[in-house]
Amino acid sequence: MSPLRLGWQLFLPWEWTNAPDCCRRIGVPQGTSHLAKWRLVLSLLDTLGRWQVKTPGNRRRHTT
Repeated sequence: MSPLRLGWQLFLPWEWTNAPDCCRRIGVPQGTSHLAKWRLVLSLLDTLGRWQVKTPGNRRRHTT
């Protein structure tokens, strides 16, 4: 199975999003907020679903 690039989503720790000066210095777009890792994962899985990508868990097994 080859890797699949879903998109780039940056995980920002909560502490970072509460320090707007730090975010501005490192180039984080204004208005970007913290999102829990599990929510990022669900978002990526939703993207897979919209693309109708077959993942190892939903492929049919062929028997010979």
